[in-house]
Amino acid sequence: MVTQPGIGGMHWAAIYSVAAMTFYALYALLTRQLTATDSSAGMLLISGVVAALAMTPVGVSVWVMPPDALSWILLFATGIFGAGGHYLFILAHRIAPAPLLAPFIYIQIV
Repeated sequence: MVTQPGIGGMHWAAIYSVAAMTFYALYALLTRQLTATDSSAGMLLISGVVAALAMTPVGVSVWVMPPDALSWILLFATGIFGAGGHYLFILAHRIAPAPLLAPFIYIQIV
């Protein structure tokens, strides 16, 4: 959208980017609302289980066994750091308003 404004010349695959943005915005809004009633650990567990169930059919169809121990370690480290960051994101929404947190999402681009 930034590099090619308008919809006339937009490639159909760009809809994935728009969908990702939309779903992330919904996720952030729901996280902010649910922090008032649900525990942070419960929200982390539910979001992880839902994502795992949703992606299992796709993941199983393209799964390739990691070739060595280092790949397994990196795979698990990615999961641990991702879960930790997600948990901190949930805690941040518990104590700060969403507009204050929104600019920090740009760190993920890096």
